[in-house]
Formats: sequence, structure tokens, C-alpha cells
Amino acid sequence: MTIVLSFAIPLLLALSSPTQAAEGPVISSQQAPQVRIDAAVSLYIAGDLEGARAELIRLVSDPALSEEELQLARIWLGEVEYVGGEREAARSTFRTILLYDPDYRMDPFLHPPEVVSFFEATRAELSRPVDPLGPLQPSRPPLPRNLAWLLPGGMQINNGKPLLGASAFVGVVVLAGSTLPLRSWLVSQDQAPAIWGIDVPEDQVPQVRRVRAAQFSLGTAAGLLWMGSALAGSMRAQGPNGLVALDLSPTGVALRVRF
Repeated sequence: MTIVLSFAIPLLLALSSPTQAAEGPVISSQQAPQVRIDAAVSLYIAGDLEGARAELIRLVSDPALSEEELQLARIWLGEVEYVGGEREAARSTFRTILLYDPDYRMDPFLHPPEVVSFFEATRAELSRPVDPLGPLQPSRPPLPRNLAWLLPGGMQINNGKPLLGASAFVGVVVLAGSTLPLRSWLVSQDQAPAIWGIDVPEDQVPQVRRVRAAQFSLGTAAGLLWMGSALAGSMRAQGPNGLVALDLSPTGVALRVRF
């Protein structure tokens, strides 16, 4: 009951003295802090938000006030700012209160419910852990999926393994490129270019066969590396139920490919 009366007395004084309510109480810096706070609250109740706010700002900046008096001035300043539509300023003021006293509670009998709710929402914001890295954004694959399949090592790049992807790309390029000089040598040995195949003298046949075998081996290795990198990258990207998966069972190992 005492709390309710402490809030009602300034209101009754304002209603009973129209002239004083219109002009506002005279506030002096020489007055006691509690008297100045009560006078600022009287201005607020009388509807003079600007005057109340200005006096409360002076109070919270006064080093002569005790911590308890500063908190009281801050809580009224936050309410005046909230009622005046300055929500961010009110949030900042309430944060200051909670930084000095995390357990501070607004009196629900002395302050409007919407202000108390805003104060508690500010407390909830402060108690929420803040991620210093901010929210993680889903990473986009650097390459479109179709291009990643066609490009040697593209799936490894999309899986976040650029070094592995670059190694696969370089390996395919080196192996495939090594077949070109071999092919050029074979064409240069052909004595009948107009006829399909390679026509060479009998004594050169073993050498030509060795070069053709080397060319075929290098080309096959390039193709296998290309396809292997694509399949392995898809297996890693899709997981056990994805495009490619290995099934382990007591009877053996099975490779499952889904299309």
C-alpha cells in the first residue's frame, strides 16, 4: 500500500494544483537527489515528457548520486523514453541498469505493465548468448553440379577439398596430355595416311605396338581418374543414402549406384 501511495501522491498534487502542473515544479541542483527525482517524476506524470527527460538525464550524469539513486533515476528515465516512443534509448537505459545490477526488478505496482514487459525483454536479450561469429550462412558450392561432374576434381572442390580437386584436375590433364605426343609420333610413322590405321614397315611394328599400348594406358588412367574423382566426390557429398554408396554385409561388399 505504501508503494501505491508513493506513486499516487505526485499525481494527486498535479491534479489539485493546475497552475503548478502546467508550469511544472521548480527543480534545483542544490536539492536532495530524492527530491529532484520526485520532481522529475511529477513532470512526467503531468505530461511534460521533455522536462522530465532532461532532468532525469542530468540526474544520471550527476556523480554525487549514490548507486541506488542512480538506478532509480535510470529506471524512470527508461520509462519516460519508452512512453515518448524512444524505444532504442529506453533499451539502452535499461541495459545500463542491468549491467550494474543483473537482478534488478521493476516494481509492477509503480510502473505500467508494458514498460515492465519491455524491461524484462531487455533482460532476456542480455542473457541470450551471442555468437561472436554471427549466424552461419549455408555455403554455396563454388561450381554448378553439372559442371562439377564434368570437370575433373570438380566434386572435390564443391565438397570443400580444393587441394584434392586441383590434384585430380592436374592428374587428368597430365595423363591425357601425355597421349598427344604419342599420337603425333604414331601419325608421323604412318606411310599411308589415306588408309585407316597405321601402316609401317614390318620392323617397326613392335615399337608402334608399344607406343600404342602406352597411349591407351595413359588415356585409360586419365579416364579412370576422372570418373573416380566424380564418383568419390558424389559419395562424400550424398552420404550413405546418396547417389553412390557402399553396402557392407557379412557376405561381402556391394556398390550401390542410384540414378
